[in-house]
Parts: sequence; structure tokens; C-alpha cells
Amino acid sequence: ADDWAAPGELHTSLFKRDQLPSKRTESGSRREIVSSPTATLAKLESALVTLNPGADTGTVSDPADELIFVRTGLVEIRIKGVTGRVGPGSFCFKASQDEQRVKNVGTAPAVYQVLRFVTPRTPSVAGR
Repeated sequence: ADDWAAPGELHTSLFKRDQLPSKRTESGSRREIVSSPTATLAKLESALVTLNPGADTGTVSDPADELIFVRTGLVEIRIKGVTGRVGPGSFCFKASQDEQRVKNVGTAPAVYQVLRFVTPRTPSVAGR
């Protein structure tokens, strides 16, 4: 795709975590990795999220499909009313518009990575 991707679309890239700025949040911190159209996606977004012990994201819903990869810690993930506890190396898929909540149920900060896929079939949302 790098040969035919248009200017302004994400090309093959390397992202180094320590070079990404970290922003504090109420529940921990967030590092934005990428937010860009690609040759085949309307937008690819990714972020590293750190949740402090006991913190959670609250219940949210998003029109895009998402993959959530747990990197460190122990989190409880509830998607569409189903709850499970997962640790490092585990991941889940959240389909378009399903409600989700992530809570750190461990004693140390938990880190997970979100990959968000926006396609022409993704329902539109104001401000995105």
C-alpha cells in the first residue's frame, strides 16, 4: 500500500512509546500513538492507556470497531453487559456501538492499547 497510498495517508511507520507524549487523565494517563487515514481505512487510531489501581473509564460507546490489548496489570472489561477479567497478553474485540467499560482491578497501574478502525461503513459521529 505504501506504493499507492495518497499523501496525507499513514505509510509504514515505527512508533516508539518513550517518544510519545503522555497526557494525564483523571484515571491515569494516555499516549496517543496515531490518528490518521491509511490506504484502506478512513482512519486508524491507537493509544496507550494507563489506569491507576481502582480507576475505570466509565461506560462509553463508540461507533468504530476496536481491539483492546492488555499489556500490563489486571483489568475487568465489560462489553455489552458481559464482564471478564484479563491480564497481560489478553485482548478483546469491541464491535461498533457496543457499550464498554474498563476497570483496573489490580494493585498496580494497568496499561492497555486501543486500536480503533474507522471505515466507510462506520456510523458517523459529530466531531470525528
